[in-house]
Amino acid sequence: MQKDAKIAIIGGGISGLSVAYKLTEDAGFDGQITIFEWSETLGGNADTAMVHLGHDFRTNKPFERLADLGVNDINLDSYPRTSAAMRQIGYLPKAGEEETWSEEQKNLRTLEDTVCFFTKDGREIWTKDGVPEEASEAPEGLENLGVVDMRFSLDNPTHKDLKAAETHFMDRAAIDFADGNEGAEYWEYTTLEYVEYFRSRNLMKSELLDEVVRLFLLPRIAAMYFADEWAGPGGMPFRGVMSYYRLQEGYGKPNPTPDRRYFKYGSQHWINALASYLETEKGVKIVRNFKAKVIGDGNGGVLVYSAAEAYDGMSNPERFDQVVMAGHADHQLESFAPGTDPLLTDEMATNLASIDYSTSISVAHTYSGVLPPNTGSWRTYNVMIRTDDRIGPVPYQMTYVQNRHRNDRMESAFNEFGLPVYFVSLNPEVHIPAKYILDVTNEDRARRIKERPGYSNELSADYDRAGKAIGYFRHTVMTEKLLQIQKKLEEFQGMAEGRVFFVGCWAIGAGLHEECFMQAERVKKAMSSSGTVL
Repeated sequence: MQKDAKIAIIGGGISGLSVAYKLTEDAGFDGQITIFEWSETLGGNADTAMVHLGHDFRTNKPFERLADLGVNDINLDSYPRTSAAMRQIGYLPKAGEEETWSEEQKNLRTLEDTVCFFTKDGREIWTKDGVPEEASEAPEGLENLGVVDMRFSLDNPTHKDLKAAETHFMDRAAIDFADGNEGAEYWEYTTLEYVEYFRSRNLMKSELLDEVVRLFLLPRIAAMYFADEWAGPGGMPFRGVMSYYRLQEGYGKPNPTPDRRYFKYGSQHWINALASYLETEKGVKIVRNFKAKVIGDGNGGVLVYSAAEAYDGMSNPERFDQVVMAGHADHQLESFAPGTDPLLTDEMATNLASIDYSTSISVAHTYSGVLPPNTGSWRTYNVMIRTDDRIGPVPYQMTYVQNRHRNDRMESAFNEFGLPVYFVSLNPEVHIPAKYILDVTNEDRARRIKERPGYSNELSADYDRAGKAIGYFRHTVMTEKLLQIQKKLEEFQGMAEGRVFFVGCWAIGAGLHEECFMQAERVKKAMSSSGTVL
């Protein structure tokens, strides 16, 4: 099998980078890989801003902190492929080296895994505080974990029945997903259809199940980046939703307290570390600010050229043996140029065109009006319980208390009274006055003033991005249609006589980092099966 293939990867997000990593991990690979990225910044929805929070009263120097506006944490318990890559490139310590790493070297730190569910009027507030069962019987168990108002906490013994019901439902649903297949009665159910299936098995009191669904399940799904704005959380496919919760939050797994970590230096730091490793250690070439077009060369190869230059057959495009399309589905479709040697079938073109996306905004700010008035109820993840029945799209929403997400009480530099509290809000329902939106530092300003290509600016009417910690993102919407396309994707890998392969956050599950590495393994196998590489 050919080990010196020349491969183009169109897209420098985690999907493209993970493919490059998997293809080059074997010692025998002697090919050439080039990644073409549309923008200046790699990483897709990994977007870290350095924000200015005034002056540090302790030093009278500028007080600056990181804010991840997109990807912001991972679960090491459920991310074996991602963890292995991080250890290989030196981002995590290898086995047996943990004790030799200084605090400054530790790129991933344990986050405070707590959640607040609240209604907009603040009349209902519930919190999940991650307290072990043996600690939840005593108030000090909560206080030791930084809980300042235990009235709302599900870990308060007063609410033990509701806590047990919520945990039981989520674990049972995750296990049903893990054990299920196409033959399972519930496999193609929507979320609310699964709820009724769960109810029919008499696994808990019906009225308690209703409370779990109203207070936790539906708000939780509505706060996820893949939420369907039109179908609503209850109309989304059960298996798509639970694949996320089992992988990212560890439901239905033996370890009840997943190892969730935040990026100490920001998720962009991790992306840059992976890219640097690929460039310096594996010889991968990364071309930024290049919107690529691909076309067959009529001789078993693929030509890649800049979309800024019309291809007339006379210019000098670069020839590759194979191409991996690694961007958003609609961007991939746009990248295929028509020609006498087509690389894309009509059926696959229809698949790419039919995948739905949502556009969202992320704002780093200090406006507490997005959260309940009682500051004692604030947690790392703050999710709104919607009480109205609106007609029309309702985008997903979430507010992170950054000081909790970054576990300030465990960091001596930040565990001090008087330091500013700051937030990141995704699609905030409460308008954030401009004066509360954080400025980015001078070093970060130039990069952020320019819009990321291919991202809608339709949300910017209310928020002027220039010099501000504001990000725009596109997310695949989790629908039954998407899951059916993902299921059939293997049939299209290696189309055009083994020349074209597809990856992307649309192509597997909810597009989590671990899923992207999993997908990269599958594409590597498919390329090997095609007889042209590895």
